[in-house]
Amino acid sequence: MDPCCRHFDARVSARDYRRDARAECRDARLPARSLAASESVLYSFQGGKDGSFPGGNIVMNESGVLYGATAQGGGTGCVSRFTTGSGCGTVFSLTPPAMSGGVWNETVIHAFPFSHGGDGPQGVVFGPNGSLLGTTSGGTLEQMGQGTIFKLTPPSTSGGIWNSSVQHSFPSFAGDGTFPEAGPLASKSGFYGTTKRGGAYGAGTVFQLAPPSTLGGTWIESVLYSFTDGSDGGFPLSGLIAGNDGTIYGTAIDGGQVLAGQETCGTAFALTPPTVVGGIWIETTIFAFNFTDGCSPTSPLVLVRHGLRPP
Repeated sequence: MDPCCRHFDARVSARDYRRDARAECRDARLPARSLAASESVLYSFQGGKDGSFPGGNIVMNESGVLYGATAQGGGTGCVSRFTTGSGCGTVFSLTPPAMSGGVWNETVIHAFPFSHGGDGPQGVVFGPNGSLLGTTSGGTLEQMGQGTIFKLTPPSTSGGIWNSSVQHSFPSFAGDGTFPEAGPLASKSGFYGTTKRGGAYGAGTVFQLAPPSTLGGTWIESVLYSFTDGSDGGFPLSGLIAGNDGTIYGTAIDGGQVLAGQETCGTAFALTPPTVVGGIWIETTIFAFNFTDGCSPTSPLVLVRHGLRPP
């Protein structure tokens, strides 16, 4: 057995384990790229109340403050599929130093409690009026659910408490997605995301998050597309990107071209918006991986001048 594939969680099915482990192990074997830019560490997480295992989207405000999320830590006490005590995750800010070469200051603006609010946040994007929107891969529906969309509203005074609210719990209706594994996309046409599982066929979804019609109301989640795990792909883990025409793009770790041994290596896909309000989004497989060119993509695409490429 490949040493990088030795982790096993008895709580997930063997099929899911093989699929997820295959993606993780193949990613681990990729050679490092040579980059011309230099790298510097802004902050090292200690794994306690400050958070641990950062991932997903990071955003910057006009003052240069960074906002992001950690899947664990926060020190709230947590027993979930992610962790067994270090905390259910955090949303943090990193404030730049006043002088060049100084220290960036990390502040936890929200620590997810086990009792409510979800666990395992996957990154944040800016919402209206300086708020932050994000997803968690686990919790609520009284913490027996399979992920959430949350909102953090900034305090009215400097140094105050950010207010946390759950805008959607997965699954809330038949055919809803479950387990979002990436942060949402904020585009000029709205907010979008993926779920790894659930949907009409159990192979994941692309969803839309619509703002409330009245101030202070709840955001509305709807499924734009349910993957079949066929030629269209299945089980998307990555986030989405948006084109100038409103088309959204992403990757799925399974489905696509059927290879020897009935294996599939995933797809890159496009979702084209309807031409009329309330119409159907059209999913198109723009590339099917065949192992020789890669397999089980777990990262989002990048939009470049001459087309789409992996990051």
